[in-house]
Amino acid sequence: MKKLVLLGVAAAVLAAAGAAHAAPGLGLWGDSGLARTPMTVAQPPLTLAVAADIIASDDAALGARAEFGVIEGLEVGAHYWYFDAPGDSSGWGLNAKYVFPQFVENLGLAVGGHYREQNVRNVDNNGHDLYVAGSYAVGFLVPTVGIKYESLSGDNDDSDTRFFGSLVANILPTFCLGAEIMTASDKLDGDDADPVVWFGARFVPLTDLTVQAGMLNYANFGGGLDNQKELVFHLGAQYAFSFKR
Repeated sequence: MKKLVLLGVAAAVLAAAGAAHAAPGLGLWGDSGLARTPMTVAQPPLTLAVAADIIASDDAALGARAEFGVIEGLEVGAHYWYFDAPGDSSGWGLNAKYVFPQFVENLGLAVGGHYREQNVRNVDNNGHDLYVAGSYAVGFLVPTVGIKYESLSGDNDDSDTRFFGSLVANILPTFCLGAEIMTASDKLDGDDADPVVWFGARFVPLTDLTVQAGMLNYANFGGGLDNQKELVFHLGAQYAFSFKR
């Protein structure tokens, strides 16, 4: 029952950039995209998007994020997460992304990165990453692919390259389905790690409000490292404020 209640809440996070195409909202680390992979979109200039999430793992994780559109194509933001797990378990971080002006119709290109400080069960997981992403809209489908260089500086002091991809299907102007995948890394994730995945749906009931429900792996913080491959519910809500006059 607990997970069913939470499933009805998280639908509001990642899809609120605009009602026209049920656009992506804030990912778990702040920037506009799906759960853990970016897309080639940014918050509009002088727009502040705020979001809150619940991950219904064995012990829930609660997150808050904010993203601000500075100029056309440039967004910056921050996130904070509290993990209901034993020991010191919380995290915060900063992010920035720039979406290049479109020079080919339907083609999107973006560069960005994250800095984070994170502890889960007293394990230091600090790090940063830089990424490049590209997308090409085909009808109501928006596929995105990219490459990310990630470096950890905590207990696991190492770096590696990951590849990621996502697909968004804009079924209706205010409803879309989405899925994403990112490759695992033996250096960063340990041996026998699975790719990171997420899939879900988004609904935009109001112009500035988005709701989303989905499932993702490597988010069962309360279940311990042995249960990270299990899929858990992700739930949330996002609202955007425009400061344009």
